[in-house]
Amino acid sequence: YDFMHPSRIIVGAKKKEVAEKVMSLYEGIDAPRLITSIQNAIVIKYASNAFLATRISFINEIANICEAIGADIADVKKGLGYDPRIGHHYLQPGIGYGGPCLPKDILALIRMSEQKGYYPQFLEAVHQKNEHQVRTVIFKIKNLLGRPLTGTKIGILGLTFKPETDDIRNSMTVRIIRRLIKEGAEVTAYDPGVKRVTERRGLSKLRLAQAPEDVFEGADLVAILTAWPQFRKLDWDALKGKMKAPRVLDAAYLFQEE
Repeated sequence: YDFMHPSRIIVGAKKKEVAEKVMSLYEGIDAPRLITSIQNAIVIKYASNAFLATRISFINEIANICEAIGADIADVKKGLGYDPRIGHHYLQPGIGYGGPCLPKDILALIRMSEQKGYYPQFLEAVHQKNEHQVRTVIFKIKNLLGRPLTGTKIGILGLTFKPETDDIRNSMTVRIIRRLIKEGAEVTAYDPGVKRVTERRGLSKLRLAQAPEDVFEGADLVAILTAWPQFRKLDWDALKGKMKAPRVLDAAYLFQEE
């Protein structure tokens, strides 16, 4: 779908005639077009994803501020999005950005700049904010438990870096699970898009459930880490009855989307 319905078509090349031949492959596709240099095309691609990463880190910071001062992030992000200069896209708080593009591209832009003697402090802050989200989620889990993680049973809903995919590359959820296991928790996870995980991802001690209900059985806490819409439809009252204590952390702000 994306190939046939792009938001824009950008071709970078050393020679204009080469770029025009490549651009002709998109004949019949209605989208703004730009022929430019290779370096410009690279920066456009990296900067686009760096900007999206910035929006995600920004709204996560605002969500944490809201939690600290007693404001409602659902209303705050709605009010922000009504401003036409801002809009609603990429204003969903959660555990941080992941996947195969955003983390890689913002780091590439940072490294490219550093190699030429410029330190992009703002982009580094966006990246560090995202890194800090792992510690933020772990802190919230420990705070809800009221005890160290050693010997606890933690249920996780969601493994992929976003809903509606089977991709766990650079997933913040995977990093959080690794940290939980490292600190002595027994972790059971379910994701409708993931049927198996490999040991090379450091998840050899993870128990992968076949149904969402399995993560609640005897759990000290269940954390929603990926905002799969079907998780809303679970019988939450009944499932909380399967837990040792009804502690649920909606780190993906799934129910804030309603």
